[in-house]
Amino acid sequence: MKLHFLPANTFRVGRQYELLETSRIAQSAPKALAELFSNPEVYGLFMPVDKAGHLSPKIAYKDVALLYYALQTEGQLPHFIRNAYDDETNLVVARLVLDGILEMKANDRFVSGAAAQSALYREDAAILPSGGRLPAISEQAIRYALQLDGLDSRRIAQRLYGYNTMPAGPSAYSHLTDSRAVERFLRVATHTRKGLLNGWKKQTPTEQFGWISWHKTSARIIHNGHLPTYKIYISPTIDDLPGVFQQFLHILPHIKLVSFKVGANREGVLRPDKLVVYFNRYDELTQAADVLKAALFCEHPQGVPFTARSMRKGCCHGALIRRGRK
Repeated sequence: MKLHFLPANTFRVGRQYELLETSRIAQSAPKALAELFSNPEVYGLFMPVDKAGHLSPKIAYKDVALLYYALQTEGQLPHFIRNAYDDETNLVVARLVLDGILEMKANDRFVSGAAAQSALYREDAAILPSGGRLPAISEQAIRYALQLDGLDSRRIAQRLYGYNTMPAGPSAYSHLTDSRAVERFLRVATHTRKGLLNGWKKQTPTEQFGWISWHKTSARIIHNGHLPTYKIYISPTIDDLPGVFQQFLHILPHIKLVSFKVGANREGVLRPDKLVVYFNRYDELTQAADVLKAALFCEHPQGVPFTARSMRKGCCHGALIRRGRK
């Protein structure tokens, strides 16, 4: 997406941040900031006005601080900015608006953040899908996020994380009220009697952990915070979930995973990432992905946005898998 050329627009400072010079915050700042404050180009920090919110402090370099003070009263960019204006400066100004440090006037009102997207970017530079359902879903998610006026980045991320969750009708699967109902829906007791879960220990949901999960009793699960945990998301619709779950259990002996989990109520199994598989090593994940895409089948995939399709037509039609880190 290409930016409009912005110097002719009207700007003012945003209302979500205040600018503090380093001397006002150096004594109470964490040690990690001490070296940053020794940089002669750093003026201070933009600090969130709402201390209980989810906004993060942002570094204020001297030229940005000067711009901030120049726009205490709404108006055009000051002469020292416009005199040396180029594409890089244009990008910096746009980022300040997107971050909420500045606001820009558009259609007789001042906007910032996602609400400023249409004013900052050219309409003819739309995001073009690269083909397939997942790119289309991802594009829809981005367009949805751009309409979330007034939400901070953390809340926008939460909305994107749950995007493409299936709507819950008044009666559809209303019986899936808790983990016991989900286990009956997935026929967990039957699969256990058949030995499909031999060697796996089940963990029931808690108030802090809203999933039904299993981990290998003999596996060494890595909890070192410096090492990644790799995972695959399997995304059938709720109608296909029982069949896909059974297929998955049959595949368990042939892949090297350490744990897996499934949503523990109706809301959990309506979300796109309803079945999650964990690995300690990336090579184990890639080997498992090859097995899963060759063996899993579902008629109606749901799809997790911002993921790559890992399937072959005719082999794993509709099993959408995401590879990533925990």
